[in-house]
Amino acid sequence: MSRAESHSQPADTNPRSEVLGTRERRTEEREAALRAALVQAALDCIVIIDSDGLIVEFNDSAERTFGHMRDAVLGQPMAELIIPEALRGAHDAGLAKYLASGEHAVLGKRIEVPALHASGRQLLVELAIIPVHLKDQTYFTAYLRDITEKKADEAELKRSRQRYRDLFERSGDAIFIHTLDGEIVDVNARAEELVGWDRQALVGMRLPRLHPEADHPTARDAIKSVQEAGEARMDIRFIHRSGVEIPTEVNARAFEADDRTLVHGVVRDVSERALTEAELRMAKAEAERASAAKTEFLANMSHEMRTPLNGVIGPLGLIKRDGLADETARLIDLAERSAESLLTLIDAVLDISHIESGRVDLDEEPYSPNGLLEQVREIFSNSAAEKGVSLEVASLPTDLRLIGDPGRVRQILFNLVGNAIKFTSDGGVTVDARLRGVAPDQEINFIVLDTGIGIAEDVLPKLFSRFEQGSGSPCAVSQGVGLGLAISRELAELMGGQVDATSLLGAGSKFSVTLPAVLSQREQAEDANPAAPALHLHGRVLLAEDSETNAAVVASMLAKLGLEPEIVADGAAAVQAVDSGTYDLIIMDVGMPVMDGLEASRLIRAAGYATPIIALTAHALSENRKQTRAAGMNGFLTKPIRSKDLSRELEKWLPRAEAAHHIVLSAAHIDEQWDGDAAGYAFVLRIFVRELRERLGRISESLLAGDTAKVQYEAHAIKGGASNVGADALSHAAARLEQACSTDNRGRPSDSSIADLKRAAELFLPAAETSLAQIEGASG
Repeated sequence: MSRAESHSQPADTNPRSEVLGTRERRTEEREAALRAALVQAALDCIVIIDSDGLIVEFNDSAERTFGHMRDAVLGQPMAELIIPEALRGAHDAGLAKYLASGEHAVLGKRIEVPALHASGRQLLVELAIIPVHLKDQTYFTAYLRDITEKKADEAELKRSRQRYRDLFERSGDAIFIHTLDGEIVDVNARAEELVGWDRQALVGMRLPRLHPEADHPTARDAIKSVQEAGEARMDIRFIHRSGVEIPTEVNARAFEADDRTLVHGVVRDVSERALTEAELRMAKAEAERASAAKTEFLANMSHEMRTPLNGVIGPLGLIKRDGLADETARLIDLAERSAESLLTLIDAVLDISHIESGRVDLDEEPYSPNGLLEQVREIFSNSAAEKGVSLEVASLPTDLRLIGDPGRVRQILFNLVGNAIKFTSDGGVTVDARLRGVAPDQEINFIVLDTGIGIAEDVLPKLFSRFEQGSGSPCAVSQGVGLGLAISRELAELMGGQVDATSLLGAGSKFSVTLPAVLSQREQAEDANPAAPALHLHGRVLLAEDSETNAAVVASMLAKLGLEPEIVADGAAAVQAVDSGTYDLIIMDVGMPVMDGLEASRLIRAAGYATPIIALTAHALSENRKQTRAAGMNGFLTKPIRSKDLSRELEKWLPRAEAAHHIVLSAAHIDEQWDGDAAGYAFVLRIFVRELRERLGRISESLLAGDTAKVQYEAHAIKGGASNVGADALSHAAARLEQACSTDNRGRPSDSSIADLKRAAELFLPAAETSLAQIEGASG
């Protein structure tokens, strides 16, 4: 309306009424805008329809939820847009009933109903309808919330809980849910069975009540681990209602529930496993006892067989071949080798036990392959001739000396050659040896070839198995127990080699033994001087041996070395002899009446005597060596004793007679230790001789004064000086005196240790003066 028209209105128009009308309109406009803003900003869907069911409002949330645009649905029937077709009739009937009577089943309530998306998929919505009456028109405001995902999550959670409950109840292990202070919250059926209480009684019970008191610290430690690390594992006992204790294995894990920390404990009854483990332990202990009994039996059997063998091998070795007829000497050698072969077979019995337990002892000493081959020829030539088969043994072109275990190599060769002759009735057996490769990776290969009955192809793979003889094959004619080849292969492998076999049934067999070939330069140098003088040793020896035969054999061997032993028959007599006399060496039999050699050695060491003690025993197990070392013994000799073994052992502890405790004053020592500087050596030797006399005087004075520490100091100085000039025996005697002064013993040196040093010095000093005169005379 124009400004002119407003001035031309009737005069009776009330200006105040116009102002009020304008204010009311503005208020209504503001309220309408506010209502529109609230409707559009609402998070829930808001759909308003009139009494005809036509949409008059459709907010943004409704657009997002149902997929319809507001402008497109205004004025459209709501039922056709968002109500599934199956429910539209009920909707229309309910609307008509309310308009006619004011009654409706859903108005003012929250209900869950299906709804329809624009894409055609169904939704699940939460619905609340509020009617609004305005003058002559009724409007219905529907508040809707899409709960499709919520309901799906709830359903999945319900299914998950049901699955958990199923697993919880059907678990083969007992499950206890409890608080950190041990209050039980829930249990499964298996837990009820485990402890004999039902769920109603267990819920609220404190868990420690179900454990023996002795296991409570274990349970507390487990709870502490759960608190710190979130989980724990333990072995603990549960108490059944009947009082029976049940061993269990528990895995516990913490989890959060209802704003508190709970523990999920899975308990496994290990009664059967514990019983099985106990039975296995018992079976293992029984097997170990049986194995120990077998080992003891084998050791005792070896001892009983070795003792008489000592009376065979020892005397045979003492027989001088000089002046004997060649045939007589040959027969003695053959008897000695046969006895050695018998000893090897005795050792093979022990090898069964040793190999099974992995305790085979291997020696490392020089040996002659040609010497072993010659022994093969000597030992088996007669048995081959008796069967009418030939035996050809070819030697290496050069008589080498190798480092290894000759007894084990001989054992393998004897086994293979013996088998070859046994299974050959026509033709012959050939034994050959050859070196292969280049040092230091050389190998020696022994080959045993026969023209015997051969071995079937299906038997070869198990030929080296224990207690296998190839049953059903021609090899089954053997009367052995099937251990020889198995032991041979395992021994070869222990020595870093191997044994192989090839064969053709009815045509013969070939066995090949390959071993590392480590050359011994020292032995070759010794062989280059075959005319070396016989070994003679110097010293006073005590022999403790209860067997007259063995004592006579050892004494004879010692006599050949220039030694005359004093003989006693038991350990107690040996202890008494050492306490009343001075000896350079003790040979002590281990098994003697009254007091055995081990106890005697312990008493000798406890008394402060450091005299070397050599164990003499028919027991050949490694455990026996350990026992002798533990008793304080220094060396170990196994019966039957061989002269070479005895001399080799004694040479470690006694000086050669021709050197009289100062063998190192030879030119060889000067060359080795002083690079041929004889003048320099003589200079140092003369200084040491002067100091030795002075120190011996101070030792005598200190002994009179009771100053053991001073004696120990002087002995220590003599020990080092003697070692520098190579006077080993003097150095050893000084070391024994130093040890005797130790506070670990009696604090006061024994008379024998003092006498040992004086006697060593008395032998050393004149020989040293003689050597000095010779060196200075040669240089002049």
